[in-house]
Amino acid sequence: MLRVGASFINVALLVLALFYLVDAVYKERSDGSTFFYRGLPVPDVCILSSKLAAGMVGFLGISFLLGVIWIFFAQITFPVRIGDLLEGAGLSAYQISSMDFIRDWLVFHVLQLAWLLPFAVYFLLVSTATRSRPLLVGVGLPLLLGILWRFLVGDNAFLRELTANFSLIGDALQEEWLGTEGPHYVTTGESIELFGSFSGYLLSLRTVVSVLIAGGLFGLTTFTYRKNMPVS
Repeated sequence: MLRVGASFINVALLVLALFYLVDAVYKERSDGSTFFYRGLPVPDVCILSSKLAAGMVGFLGISFLLGVIWIFFAQITFPVRIGDLLEGAGLSAYQISSMDFIRDWLVFHVLQLAWLLPFAVYFLLVSTATRSRPLLVGVGLPLLLGILWRFLVGDNAFLRELTANFSLIGDALQEEWLGTEGPHYVTTGESIELFGSFSGYLLSLRTVVSVLIAGGLFGLTTFTYRKNMPVS
């Protein structure tokens, strides 16, 4: 219950981040506020960086804080029947190692930030480049390319590689989803960890490649932002 609740909060905030990023520049251009932002004594890179930071660091930060709040709140308001069942077995929800969860949950969010950054910049680029329906364009374009690839080549390699970071994040969460054996393997007073360590995933070549790809897409986003100014 504790792990599922924290994970659900994380997924919900990622979905909200997607909607924010695809509208971040599109809405700005549609209501003409681009002229105001471009008139400020700050470079375009700072404007776009602030939008990217709000869409990734901001939403992931909220996800982390709500996950921590959920863990402490759920332990206090643990369902009575489940609490009685645990007490009958000599166990307690307070055996959860909260500090270990906070550390592991923080590293997991940093991992998400690094591995999902290319997708965030991509949707910001779509928001900058498109004139209508940025969400449809952002999601539909890769799907169309994937269908075309399958038609021409005969496999799903394109979409599989394109979404590899998403699936690998899910795999990492599943592999570090500890304590699945059940209460029969937990002793009285034993400290229980909800997740394992995500540091090994973070310190990898995939992290470096993801950041480099995000940097290239951000450069293209900045170029497109400046190019679209005269016709905004």
